[in-house]
Amino acid sequence: MPSPKNAKVDVTLKKKLIAEENERTAKAKRDTEDERAREMEEFKSSGNATCSNIIEPQYERDTILECDREINKPPESQYIGLGWDENAESKRKHYRRFYNDELENVKDVLGIGSPFNTYSITRGQSRGAKAGLLASIFNEVKEDESGQVDTTELMGKFKAVIEVEVRKDKETYM
Repeated sequence: MPSPKNAKVDVTLKKKLIAEENERTAKAKRDTEDERAREMEEFKSSGNATCSNIIEPQYERDTILECDREINKPPESQYIGLGWDENAESKRKHYRRFYNDELENVKDVLGIGSPFNTYSITRGQSRGAKAGLLASIFNEVKEDESGQVDTTELMGKFKAVIEVEVRKDKETYM
């Protein structure tokens, strides 16, 4: 009996499972965004409307326990609490807004498209490479459009703002 490692991969099943996982991930992201928007609306409707990225906590004195209790906390899906206060006067605790995505993808922060130039970083060889013995045996040789062996792998991406200018023009501008 062949082991599961050596079993042939069902490509259609794999594509179906990947599509289902992508759909589930997209639904979870939509649900999270809806929850964030709902919590922010509740926070605004309670009279705490703010566009600030940093919020100071508000305290109320609890007469029974003789301590300060925090009131009107911002939604945890929008703000993260940093620091702690021993009492209402210590002023070390604050809430900072956070985003679950890169800031250039958040329309509230950056209304335009990404200002960054993005380049893929790859390693490997696309021309003149030789297929490995195991890849040849299991017929897992990746080829480019011309039919040559391609061993390139995507390793990451380089993201930067690149400006090219003439030194004389820059000096006159400054």
